[in-house]
Amino acid sequence: MNPSAEPNRSNVLIVEDDVATISILNIWLRNKCHVLKASDGEEALFIIDELMKTNQQIDLFIFDISLPFPWSGITLKEAIISRWNIYKTHPFIAETAYAMPNDQEQIIRAGFIEYLTKPLDRSLLVETVERYL
Repeated sequence: MNPSAEPNRSNVLIVEDDVATISILNIWLRNKCHVLKASDGEEALFIIDELMKTNQQIDLFIFDISLPFPWSGITLKEAIISRWNIYKTHPFIAETAYAMPNDQEQIIRAGFIEYLTKPLDRSLLVETVERYL
């Protein structure tokens, strides 16, 4: 895979291991931004690394909180920020099937700016992405 950005379009990295969900998110967002897709943490780190080599970057991150072992959306966010300090101030949005109040508090404490629950609401997702781009 050789990821690349599209000129004059914001880059949004979606990290989601469910093929159906990532396909739906791509359809919903492809007219709003350039969507880059990863199914796990390793693939996400590779995409970011390849973009950084060409002085490109991600503008917005959307992470499933429950990713394949050894990753979670929270640990992936921490790894990205520790590797590339530039992303410390970039927006990270969590999407998850976990809807318990304690889960939401933990995710927000981890630095995610938004917490969206599955099944995702198309208009809420698009509105949220537009707000942070």
